[in-house]
Amino acid sequence: MDYMTAGRETLRTLVERFERIDHRHGSPHVFSAGVVDEGRGIYMALSHGWDGKERVKSIQFFVRVVGDKFRVEEDWTKDGVATDLLEAGVPNNKIVLAFHHPSMREYTEFAVA
Repeated sequence: MDYMTAGRETLRTLVERFERIDHRHGSPHVFSAGVVDEGRGIYMALSHGWDGKERVKSIQFFVRVVGDKFRVEEDWTKDGVATDLLEAGVPNNKIVLAFHHPSMREYTEFAVA
């Protein structure tokens, strides 16, 4: 299996797994949602709803596939989406940690752009 197929499959699995986990933090009005748009290369997991009088809205992770690279736009997961992509066989030079400023990316082990 090529790395693009493996990476996309891994992201779909992560979104599906996130949707099954209860992220309510004790509130019955906070829900998990996942977005998979294969055509646009978008994979996202988020929490939304209300915890008492407080609005809950948080992106857990957001990855875009652009060309032949996986751009991690947001990642608040425990081990990091990039780690899951690496374990799936995606080379580190095909993963961009886009949540870092472009001038800082050269100091990571991943692609700059």
